[in-house]
Amino acid sequence: MGGRKWLVVALLIAVGGPAWAQSEEEVTAAVGKEIDIYTGCLKQRAHDLAKSDASENVIIGQAIAACAKERQVLLEASQLPPLNLSANDANEQINQMVLSLRERMIKTIKSAKES
Repeated sequence: MGGRKWLVVALLIAVGGPAWAQSEEEVTAAVGKEIDIYTGCLKQRAHDLAKSDASENVIIGQAIAACAKERQVLLEASQLPPLNLSANDANEQINQMVLSLRERMIKTIKSAKES
């Protein structure tokens, strides 16, 4: 499955409540660009930080911290129509998305460490 499509599906699967109960097409249209930018940042930072001796958990935490600006843009976009999420709901959905991306980030880190 392609990058954005996988991410939107992961995002939709991660949603347990009504917050992002929209269809895949609606989520993609509303915040697809912001998802791509944020997750691209996470992947690139995880790859760049993988060269350190830090553990995978530390690297993931550092990548998340380094992408705070991109996360904020996604958070704000999620609060606009048509999603209209509260700040708390948007934050929870992004947290769930990041959790669903953890395994991919670990693969990125391992791959970078091996190269």
